[in-house]
Amino acid sequence: MLQDITLLEKQKFFSKLAKDIKTSKKKSTFLFVHGYNTSFSEAAKRTAQISYDLKFDGKAVFYSWPSLASTFRYGKDEENIKWSQNNIKRFLQDYLTKSGAEDIYLVAHSMGNRGLTRAIVDVMKDKPELRTKIKEIILAAPDIDANVFKNDIAPKMVSETQKPITLYVSSDDLALKASKLLHGN
Repeated sequence: MLQDITLLEKQKFFSKLAKDIKTSKKKSTFLFVHGYNTSFSEAAKRTAQISYDLKFDGKAVFYSWPSLASTFRYGKDEENIKWSQNNIKRFLQDYLTKSGAEDIYLVAHSMGNRGLTRAIVDVMKDKPELRTKIKEIILAAPDIDANVFKNDIAPKMVSETQKPITLYVSSDDLALKASKLLHGN
């Protein structure tokens, strides 16, 4: 259950994050970018659940883009994740620069992969020195056209990040099956 939300100015947020990471044993953090049909509170709960299930020693952070959290608003969520890419890029750059973490894991689910994959490529092109902060990139059930991913995104991610990239996908994923019907691949 989400019990409380506190709005922090950007500098205060990153100062608190850095302070909290400094007190963890491994000086680590992960960033979760949620997928389609996910509200802010649901993204917060999923992030907390991931952290709990992994017994993660560090700070769990999530980036919430404006999903309409509705099964029937897929097209609008597609527009919103595309619109969010520059904001994700700016946040990611700040996160990598200001968190104070030694090990950073980047995790995206479903449509959130569209925003994270493009943002990470752009950040690494602009600031390649930040790649040393990233430990691994995890893409769960990415709702990205397979040919676009294979030909355009994956080669750039590999060359720009030079980090391990883990891809989790299931042929039984209903959301990905629906996306394939809609998009053709």
